[in-house]
Amino acid sequence: MGLAALFRPGQPDEARKGSRFKVLLPITIRQNGAKAPGKLIEVSNEGARGQTLGNPQVKQPIEIEWEGKLISAKVVWVKGERFGLEFDKRLSNNQLLAMIAG
Repeated sequence: MGLAALFRPGQPDEARKGSRFKVLLPITIRQNGAKAPGKLIEVSNEGARGQTLGNPQVKQPIEIEWEGKLISAKVVWVKGERFGLEFDKRLSNNQLLAMIAG
């Protein structure tokens, strides 16, 4: 199934809830005034999984900078260098497609 099948016009977003896509996107993480390089390794409309040598703090707001855009999120878990995010505002399908395309 191609990407177009996942984003058919007229389908409610809930039909795709939880769809995750593997990516490898270089990002900058901003939290508590500090910046750290990282990468997103999985993304969906609702959130992402990433990796960094920085030290993101669970339950704290965070900003992800990708290609000059800032995405606000909350860190929901951290395990070693990996972390999970919940976006403050659900990504549109167009935003998600742009991230998948890299």
